[in-house]
Amino acid sequence: MSTLLRIENLSAGYGDAVVLNDIHLTLDQGQTLALLGRNGVGKTTLFKMIVGQEKPDSGELKVGTTVELGYVDQNRDALKPENSVYQEISGGHDTIEMGGKKMNARSFVARFNFMGTDQQKL
Repeated sequence: MSTLLRIENLSAGYGDAVVLNDIHLTLDQGQTLALLGRNGVGKTTLFKMIVGQEKPDSGELKVGTTVELGYVDQNRDALKPENSVYQEISGGHDTIEMGGKKMNARSFVARFNFMGTDQQKL
């Protein structure tokens, strides 16, 4: 079984506010992980570290060499208001490549519960 993610002694904060303190985690192939918690406890910070958008203050975070990350953040700054939901998610392409496999873009958008005409909403 291969290790997908390994975190050791990870800590991070913003100024005096510590949001992650001495986190240890190993996620192996086939395992599922859910992060739950109130606002401000570091869930988004941890995801940003995993995808390389932020660095920890201390500790180590290693993503497996065969892992392909896909991440959709909660900010909407990059969305173009003139685009439909379908256009934003698919980039206007009929197919999307995920993990080396091609998938129908409309089916992929439907996985986010945007069905039928909802895909054309701005």
